[in-house]
This record gives sequence, structure tokens and C-alpha cells, in this order.
Amino acid sequence: MPTRVRDRSREMFRERLAEALSEVFVARGFDDVTVAEAARAVGISRATFFRYFSSKEDAALASVEGSNFDFGAVLADLDLRPNDSCWSLLQRTFRHSLAGVGGATSSQLDQLRMIHATPSLRARLSFRRLQLEPSLTAALVGHGVPADRAHTAAMAGLAALEVAWERWALHESPSLARALDEAFADLTAADKPISAG
Repeated sequence: MPTRVRDRSREMFRERLAEALSEVFVARGFDDVTVAEAARAVGISRATFFRYFSSKEDAALASVEGSNFDFGAVLADLDLRPNDSCWSLLQRTFRHSLAGVGGATSSQLDQLRMIHATPSLRARLSFRRLQLEPSLTAALVGHGVPADRAHTAAMAGLAALEVAWERWALHESPSLARALDEAFADLTAADKPISAG
């Protein structure tokens, strides 16, 4: 039991530290601040920084990814509805999982904008999202979708999720839920003939 309390305390401290470090990165510019400078700005040593984060990128992304969403488990638990498609299942999965995210503070939106403006952070976030594909694919297969189609749909769905986050962070959509709906509507519309006009 004491180990669990210690682990939870460590995780809570890591989350608070990630938020504080992200504020420093947003204020000074991610590429313009060193690990030592960021650590000093939040009152810790460089060694303490590396006790909690493996890199500056990990620290910047930890505050955004503080809650690791288990999309695959959510998708596996969804009941099929008449006329469900891979898109509708994935859209419902993401909406359900991210339901509490919609009320982001301006500070959190600033962090998302910083991530989207910084190529190394954007690449790392994309890589982490791609790691979610196997569980999404398995859940779609569990719903009866052929494996190759499930894999393609999971990858496209994760791309739509990334587009939704970007639209929301850049204020192109008033809420993450709306941005998800728009991104999945774009996927559906992409299957329609292109008018020459």
C-alpha cells in the first residue's frame, strides 16, 4: 500500500511539474530554453528534471497527455448500432474518451499551439498517437471488421483525431467535439466524387 501512495504522489508531482515546465516553454519558446533553464525556472535541478522526464519533448507533451486515453478499450466496449461504420465507431470512441477535454483553459490551448508550431514536438506527439493503432485495430477486428480494413481505418481515424486537435488548438473550431465531428465529416465526404468545377 505505501508503494501505491508513493507512486501516486510521484505521478501527481510529475503532472504538476509538466504543467509548470510547459508554461515556461510557452512563455520563452520551446526551442529557446534549455533543460537547465526550464528546471531552474520551476525551482528544480537538472537532475530532478531527468528523474521525471527523459527529454524536453517528454516534459512538454506530458501536460497534454497527462491522461493516457485507452481508445482501444473504449472502442471494444462500444455496442454496435445499425449502420455503424468504422468511421462512426472511431468517432464515437474519440468523442466518448475526450468528453471531458472540451473545457480547456487558455493556458492549455497555448500549450497545444506551441506543440503544433514546434516540429520536434509535433513529430513526437504523432509518433505517440501512432502507438495507439494496434489496440484500435484489434477492437475493430473484434467488431467484425476485416484486419486490413481495420488497420487502415484505425490509421485514418488517428489522423482525423490529429486534425481535430489542431483545428481546436488553432481556434478553427469552438470545441474539440465539434472539431472531431468536422474531421470525420471530411473523411466521409472524401469518398464522394470530386466535381470538376
